[in-house]
Amino acid sequence: MPPLDEDQKDRERELVNAEMIPLRATSLSFWEKFIELQYKMLFANQENVQNHMYSSEPLEWPFMTRGIAYWVSPHSNVSILCITS
Repeated sequence: MPPLDEDQKDRERELVNAEMIPLRATSLSFWEKFIELQYKMLFANQENVQNHMYSSEPLEWPFMTRGIAYWVSPHSNVSILCITS
């Protein structure tokens, strides 16, 4: 087998570290799924997230006083917001 070039090594590393999708349906309780999603939200993008003027810490999320814009139309004043506390 010929030696792997750097690009192939990178692809193998990505596959090893990738989140695997189960082949069969899993049965999780509400709380198990809730905890799984909370874990993913807290730790999935830790290394990619940079602070900005609208950033907030996870402990602030239940008590936020401003809404969160999930989508804003580029053509009009239409938007989808999550209204918080």
